Amino acid sequence: MMRDRNLIKRHHERIRRVCIISAILITFKSAIFSSPSYCQSLTLNQTILIAQEKSPVALQIRTSKDNKYWQWEKYKSEYKPQLVLNLDMPHFQKQNIPVRQEDGSVLYKTIDQSNSFGSLSIEQNIGFTGGLFI
Repeated sequence: MMRDRNLIKRHHERIRRVCIISAILITFKSAIFSSPSYCQSLTLNQTILIAQEKSPVALQIRTSKDNKYWQWEKYKSEYKPQLVLNLDMPHFQKQNIPVRQEDGSVLYKTIDQSNSFGSLSIEQNIGFTGGLFI
């Protein structure tokens, strides 16, 4: 029983120390941040300017303006001549075909074929008709 009382007493002393330290830290913190060196006085016009520059709506407007600029640049680029390169990958084919000989026998010959295709062209969109000049 005596042991329990000593434990409770020690526990209360620890809680009291934590409360005192917390109160000191809170007082110290509020004294530092409320000092005049950390305060800034603003006029109404300065406050309005800061709100206009840093508000979420201002950020949204700037982002929308940037997006519209790049959409316009993309639109203009669609009506400029474009160089188009078309390539088909090489196609390899190996066949054994029967070739009839003069004596009537059949001899199988191996034929290797390789095909590929490539083209280079200039294309120009025609604005009002929606056509394409190649």
